[in-house]
Amino acid sequence: MPDKGIINVRFSYVYLVLLSFVYLSLPLSRALLSFSVGLLSICSIIYLFYNQSLKSLFKNLFIVLPLLFFLISLFDYFRAEDITTWGEKLQLTAFWIDAVIAFIPLTKILTQKQKSWSTVLLMAIVAEVALMSVINYFVYKAEIDQALLESKHVPIAGGMHHIYFGILTALIVIYSIAEVFTSYSKLKTLDRYLLLTFSAILLICIHILSSRTGLLSLYLTFIMGFGFLVFKKLVKIRKLLILLSLCVLVPFAAYFVVPSFHNKIKNTSEDFAATIKGGEEVNYKSMGMRLEAWKVGLKIIAQHPFTGVGTGNVDLNFARQYELNKSVLKVENRIGPHNQFITFSVRYGLWASILFILLFGIIWLKAIKNTDISLFVILCLLFISANLESLLNRQHGIVIFCLFICLSANSNENRSDLIPV
Repeated sequence: MPDKGIINVRFSYVYLVLLSFVYLSLPLSRALLSFSVGLLSICSIIYLFYNQSLKSLFKNLFIVLPLLFFLISLFDYFRAEDITTWGEKLQLTAFWIDAVIAFIPLTKILTQKQKSWSTVLLMAIVAEVALMSVINYFVYKAEIDQALLESKHVPIAGGMHHIYFGILTALIVIYSIAEVFTSYSKLKTLDRYLLLTFSAILLICIHILSSRTGLLSLYLTFIMGFGFLVFKKLVKIRKLLILLSLCVLVPFAAYFVVPSFHNKIKNTSEDFAATIKGGEEVNYKSMGMRLEAWKVGLKIIAQHPFTGVGTGNVDLNFARQYELNKSVLKVENRIGPHNQFITFSVRYGLWASILFILLFGIIWLKAIKNTDISLFVILCLLFISANLESLLNRQHGIVIFCLFICLSANSNENRSDLIPV
């Protein structure tokens, strides 16, 4: 009978094939994404059981938090005003648990070579979708440029929501750059070239596609990453100044060279001006509408600070509070929270957001302690994105969140205790 090590090596290849299936379905099909994540989670449970690690899975907040939310959501049935919405949110929370279990072995099982090639595969798939979207943009350039001035977006090939695709692209760019920086000597020359080449392609594409949330999260994360490098004395000041200069020059050049990016910046400035001015000007202005939604959310939290309004009642309570606030927004512009922390607080109570922040904090501190730049910047980007979008309100957001935390926690032996299994 083969020994345990040989079985685990074989298992790693099976896991890698199923993981590739997840990558292929991520930007293309939600149904396939659910199915592939389900298969991967079954594979993970078998691995954890065989390695006697199943019990340790429930010793960290990364899995305990969604389990806790799922149990509370079950009991929310008794106060749900809209059973259909309650059922949809319950399924989404169950999918979160499924995704955590599916990606947990990433922290242990993949070798550096397997991880590099799986990352390259993900980058190639996302780059293909991005390039198809860019080609579509140039085919319908006049119409899309005008739409961007009206707070609309560049369509994404495959149907993935543009905000989540922007966040996904930003995560891949920041992760691959951080990995090349921290694991340069471990990576083969081909791997380095592939990672940097796809990063450059995606960096160009994200500016052309002009996802505001993705771009803002990316550049803020670059700044926080530079701060981390200075704090840990990992780079000389001269090199840091060169990197900072590039961070300024790239968007500056894109503003003059890329029409879609130029129009998005122009729309953003108009959006900001309308938000400052207030009144009915905020209608059809993304930033102003979000600010109004956050005000409504904070009002609801103040009314239900400990228990929230329940899993199935967030949308209904938002609609009522918009009316009570006598909002200047038209009915079609009365959006949801677009902020994960507000979403959790409205749904479950303030304690839920505190636990979610604690999850970030625990992994953040370990990343800082272990001088782990990859994990640090991934957490930064996810945290910023969660403040600009209800990241865990869609399948894509859940997969992105779980995948990149687990992927970045698997880069070397110093990170093995970040998500214990």
